[in-house]
Amino acid sequence: MSGLSEQIAPFIILLILTVIEAVVLAIYSWRKRKIEAAITFGLTCVLMGLWALLTIVYYAADGLEAKDVFARVNMVGITLLPAVWWAFTAQYVGKGRWLNRQTILLLLAIPSVTIILNLTNEFHHLMYVRRYLDTSGVVPELRSDYGLWFWVHTVYSYLLISYSNVLLILSARRTYAKHRAQATLLVLGVIVPWIANVMFVLQLVDLPVDLTPFAFSISLLVLAWTIFRYDLLDLVPIALQKVFNQLPDPVLVLDSEHRIAMSNPAARTLVGDAASSMVGKALAEVVPPNLAGLQTLLHDGDGASEIKAEILNGSAATRWFDVRITTLDAANAQAVGTVLILHDITERKQNELALAEARDEALQASQYKTQMLGKISHDLRTPLSVIAGYADLLLMGSYGKLNGEQTEPVGDIKTAAKDLDKLIRQLIDQTNLQDGKLSLKQKPFALQELVDRFTSAQVLAENKGLSCGIEVDANLPLEMQGDLDRLAQILQNLMSNAIKFTRKGGQIKVRLTRTTEDTWAMSVQDTGVGIAPEALNAIFEPFYQLAQDNLPDGRRGHGLGLAFAKDLTEVMGGEIQVKSTPGAGSMFTVLLPLLKAKEPVS
Repeated sequence: MSGLSEQIAPFIILLILTVIEAVVLAIYSWRKRKIEAAITFGLTCVLMGLWALLTIVYYAADGLEAKDVFARVNMVGITLLPAVWWAFTAQYVGKGRWLNRQTILLLLAIPSVTIILNLTNEFHHLMYVRRYLDTSGVVPELRSDYGLWFWVHTVYSYLLISYSNVLLILSARRTYAKHRAQATLLVLGVIVPWIANVMFVLQLVDLPVDLTPFAFSISLLVLAWTIFRYDLLDLVPIALQKVFNQLPDPVLVLDSEHRIAMSNPAARTLVGDAASSMVGKALAEVVPPNLAGLQTLLHDGDGASEIKAEILNGSAATRWFDVRITTLDAANAQAVGTVLILHDITERKQNELALAEARDEALQASQYKTQMLGKISHDLRTPLSVIAGYADLLLMGSYGKLNGEQTEPVGDIKTAAKDLDKLIRQLIDQTNLQDGKLSLKQKPFALQELVDRFTSAQVLAENKGLSCGIEVDANLPLEMQGDLDRLAQILQNLMSNAIKFTRKGGQIKVRLTRTTEDTWAMSVQDTGVGIAPEALNAIFEPFYQLAQDNLPDGRRGHGLGLAFAKDLTEVMGGEIQVKSTPGAGSMFTVLLPLLKAKEPVS
């Protein structure tokens, strides 16, 4: 180092600091090597540090020949540095797929030829026509008259650096704030030594030495700041950018003036615009007319809304989007931007429309079924009345006296006709109830009248060998308001059900109780076969019937009694409840509003 003058000592110190910076960043990059761009970034730092180190040795060397040797060795790193920086830039902006085998070979073609020609310049002088030592400055400096290939290499290197800067600038325009700061600092880090090199090579300014390696100290400081302040090689921002780009839902990030600051590929596909032309434009300029509803939603603030859009993609198609708007607040709670996320709900909407259509069709079919059932039921009552009438006449002997063998079948005909007439009356009531044609006759009645209606059902129970009784709560008023016939119908349906499912020797207990100041209840409890838990909800469906083996006497009903009792109870403003234990019995309770009589019962 004796050849170094005191005048250049400060520059040497700067170069030593550059080498130290390069080593530190290279080691840090190696620790982050699992991140895609870390290796190429670290290699960039190594080449910068190597350039600075060989420059120190170059200045320490004495004589033209010694300086020429170190300058040629240094040219290896100088030639490779632009290519490596371009590779890092491609990975950083998410274009790492460009770095396939073919691209790498093409990228290194000119640097490889340059290194070979630089080492064999004496045979062709394509790199340097002449070299000489300039001693007019503060330190002897190697000067060159450049050959043709040197300019090819220089133009190629400058183009790679320019292209890298373009990629970084475009990336900064279409991404979020931290990534934008990273890209800006990367451009700054590479442009300082680049400008220094341009001035020296093209001799735009009379410089005593090449300032390029000295400018690397500034570059590496900027890169270090980018790493430790803006997490350049941190996995989190890289992952966030990756996730953001791969989101299937279109996402638009707007600034406070509703200009597009960031968009993912899904949003650009939806809008039909390139990322470079979207960023910086007002939302109203970019969004097509079919998505104009977004502008209106922005004024409504945070929340979720649905919009409908006609998308032209080969053929017109209607798509629905669930738009979620979120305001981005700064630390001082001031709004600095807005995020719009458009979730495609077209399939859900189509399913909803299909369900609505199916529901309407089912409702129409149900109404048609109800109307048809009501008409048929009415039309059946006339011939049934004729059948029952002729059976009565036959039993009365109007067409001659019947013998014992004839009397029993005629009696069965009469009984069957009555059962069928009862079923038809239930169908008519059920139809009228569903159509809203069944009206209640609300008028005063004596509680004793309802008790008297219990008598007919009690006789049926006792005829089957069942113990049957009724308890009346003394707190119930003696006179109430309501439709006595319908109340009796509910009670009789519950009694009929209890009788049918209770074996001989069982018990049936009916209770009329006051439950609260404003409600009362009719309950029918039996000791019958009970109902399985899974069937408790189904028993109130029309035409639902329990299994045949649950019927003690084998007689099946029509599955209308409980359904009608439930519907009628709800029309009266009440509800029906059931408790049952298989093998031990069931209890049905009808809870009803307590309406006191408005006038005395006549």
